[in-house]
Amino acid sequence: MEPPFIDRVMEFNWLRDWASGFRYVPLYIYGPEGCGKTRLLKEFVKRFREYLGDDEVVI
Repeated sequence: MEPPFIDRVMEFNWLRDWASGFRYVPLYIYGPEGCGKTRLLKEFVKRFREYLGDDEVVI
C-alpha cells in the first residue's frame, strides 16, 4: 500500500511547467532516501494527461 500523496503542489507545478516545454536535457530528481522522489514521479505519471492534455507524449 502506497502512502497518501499530499502537499506537493509546488513540485507538481514545477514538473508540469518543465514537462510542457521542449527540452534537450534529462531531468534529474535527487534528495535524501525516503523523501518521496519516486512517489512524486509515480503520481505525476499517473496524472500527466490532466496537466498536459491528450496530445502530449511524456517519456
